[in-house]
Amino acid sequence: MERPAFSVVIPCYRSEASLPELLQRIAAQFEKMGETWEVICVDDSSPDGTAAVVRQARQADRRIKLVQHFRNYGQHQALSTGFRHARGRLVITMDDDLQHPPEEIPTLVAALGSHDVVIAAPEARRHAAHKNLGSVAMGWILRAVFKPPPGYVASAFRLMRDTVANHLGTAHTVFPYVSGMILQTTANVSNVYVRHDERRHGATNYSLSGLLRLASNLIINYTRLPLQIMVAVGILISIVSFGLIVRVGYKKLFVVDYEAGWTSLIMVIAFFGGLNLLGLAVVGEYMSRLLSEISAGSRVVIREALLDDEATD
Repeated sequence: MERPAFSVVIPCYRSEASLPELLQRIAAQFEKMGETWEVICVDDSSPDGTAAVVRQARQADRRIKLVQHFRNYGQHQALSTGFRHARGRLVITMDDDLQHPPEEIPTLVAALGSHDVVIAAPEARRHAAHKNLGSVAMGWILRAVFKPPPGYVASAFRLMRDTVANHLGTAHTVFPYVSGMILQTTANVSNVYVRHDERRHGATNYSLSGLLRLASNLIINYTRLPLQIMVAVGILISIVSFGLIVRVGYKKLFVVDYEAGWTSLIMVIAFFGGLNLLGLAVVGEYMSRLLSEISAGSRVVIREALLDDEATD
């Protein structure tokens, strides 16, 4: 079976209203470009009629594929699933909400050149306020952790070579973060500015709590920052404690009738007890995630995969 030139991977969740237009525009764009293609819609256990919409579109065009998760694993796991099933020599990722215009695909292709990955930087983000704020925060964390090239902008609208996509799809991790994994895979990454459209259907599936959870996964899974912070705090407290011991010792020796007092003693004990508990909580979180990685207990389970190109009437 001949490989298509392009695979488009779309994580889908609550997207029954936007998918028909998105799939139609993707098909029209590739026909205009004269390229072979496939679209892999990964239904992340959406509670609406997303899977039914994809099945209906597939009746008309077998190049539209469906992979359905048993339960909701999140956008980045859905992308990993799509990468494992993509056959194209070039792989595109995009959202399902029509904010990533398929008409900008030629812009990504033109910018690829010798790069391994091209990421579409929005000329102006048109997200909800909390998601814009979350994107800024995630961008700051990403730059602090992965040290991307100067001016790097993260986005879910990307074009990458199949070698990169294959690596991302086979990466053994329970908590994938695709933007970070790309930077771990290759430094040959570039940005190109594209149009970013308004969301026309529904609301973003990323809540503030979801963004915070994603940020915590990024910090804990891809950095040693919490442990480094605990070490720094421990050193600082040790220095302060030593200074207090010297001060109390001096007053005990040279100040008449000095009494340190039970209140100060209990406060010090309580403070260090709380610090110990915080340190144990951080270490416990790392141990829990290490156990998850070793057991690979949350590898996605696929309910259904419609991937064949030929009709089977």
